[in-house]
Amino acid sequence: MVFVPDVGRKGMPELPEVETITRQLRGKVLGQRVKGVEVLDPKLQGKGIRRIRGEVISSLQRRGKNIIFGFREDLYLIAHPRMTGRFLWHPDHYPLQHLRAILQLSGGDLYWIDQRRFGTLMVSEDLHLLSSLGVEPLSPEFSEGYLYQITKGSLRRIKEFLMDQRRIAGIGNIYAAEILFSAGIHPQRRANTLSRGEIAILVARTKSILSKAVQEKGTTVDNYLDTKGDRGGYQELLLVYGKAGEPCPNCGHPIEKVRQSGRSTYFCPHCQQASEIDLSVLS
Repeated sequence: MVFVPDVGRKGMPELPEVETITRQLRGKVLGQRVKGVEVLDPKLQGKGIRRIRGEVISSLQRRGKNIIFGFREDLYLIAHPRMTGRFLWHPDHYPLQHLRAILQLSGGDLYWIDQRRFGTLMVSEDLHLLSSLGVEPLSPEFSEGYLYQITKGSLRRIKEFLMDQRRIAGIGNIYAAEILFSAGIHPQRRANTLSRGEIAILVARTKSILSKAVQEKGTTVDNYLDTKGDRGGYQELLLVYGKAGEPCPNCGHPIEKVRQSGRSTYFCPHCQQASEIDLSVLS
């Protein structure tokens, strides 16, 4: 099984949301021992989750849209929220709706909530399940040179390219739309038509938007809540996502919505004009 997650579904946690959850949990669970594991959802049976009973959480990190609990050197719990999965730390009330698993830690209980039941919890002895994921967009490796090199031979649309987890890990539908609008790039442009200068802008806007979204503790447009049960704040800063028919904040032209690879794409046709080479294929 390869963890290359589906991307771009409505309200699905992306890099900023998963990073927020990881940071919040890191300050609460590091060094704690797993006293017990209660698996309530049959879909999570057979994933080895009970193997972490008695283990101490020694590390917590994010990779793409995955949260990785590290125990001893050869034991990890990999959590992927997918559409509606999330962790809630030591809630005040019980039982909870859509509760699927409980990690009973020495300092409190960690609850796995998942309304749609698409999220995954899996124990692994190594991290090869994540080896197919691409570069982290907030890392130094995600640079103008890197992105130019991997786009120059690709005929894929640039929005689809940004959301390909094998290329760039963590970007989904919401942030792809916002990044491309900020960079002034049409979402249906072929990746190989972007100039070096456009690539430089795209990298810079990717880093700035994702960093700001992390600072705002993510975007809540549907189901996302952090480990405290609170909504994110970046939805108040969205410029095009979910705003079809509303005036563009830059030029006033109505924001348009089209279907692209089965997902909604939002953009301003005036501020994000397609290059001449693409005009014949945008119909």
